[in-house]
Amino acid sequence: MRTIFIAVLAVCLGRVVLRHVRGEPNWIAIAVLIAPLGWLSVSEYRHRQVMTTLEAAAGEIAHHPVEVRCASIVSTHTELGWVQFNEDGDPARHTDIAHSVCGDLSDYIHGHQANPTRDQVIAVHVLAHEAEHLAGFTGEADAECYSVQVTAHVAERLGATPRQASALAARYWDEMYPDVPSDYQSDQCRDGGTLDLNRRDTNWPTPAVAPV
Repeated sequence: MRTIFIAVLAVCLGRVVLRHVRGEPNWIAIAVLIAPLGWLSVSEYRHRQVMTTLEAAAGEIAHHPVEVRCASIVSTHTELGWVQFNEDGDPARHTDIAHSVCGDLSDYIHGHQANPTRDQVIAVHVLAHEAEHLAGFTGEADAECYSVQVTAHVAERLGATPRQASALAARYWDEMYPDVPSDYQSDQCRDGGTLDLNRRDTNWPTPAVAPV
């Protein structure tokens, strides 16, 4: 939507400037168009920077290039994030993230790594969770458990220090994971369980291994 507004404003500005050059000056119209066009252009640039960062982080977990899309503010989806799978169980190459979650991710990237809000902690984890779906894990319990263990890695890719990232992952595990729906939980999601990415490492939930 923002790109449409930018395009419309650019066309209007172009027409006004053309008339200006042809001897029909209208400085007021030029100023009125330049101001919102400049603001929207900067906003779109910052948005694309955020999306590039999110896609790079999710792509590392999925092990292939992915696209992250922010859902419309009027989206009827109730999930915080979702990935479509085809009849063969293959995931799409993109994930849709709720509008509010995208906002929390943007705020986190732009300086909230040291003291993230509860919603920002959840947002970082949502990106990790959807990245596991993009990697091909269809089951919610499996995707949730694996994403618990790579949430710190995602947080680092979004600008956190290793200590900040580990603290965020631990906070999600301690405060949020116990309250997720039962179909997102597994009794094997624990240190040494079958869903542990590295059973030789006791640093749960942030094993010292590369994402798998």
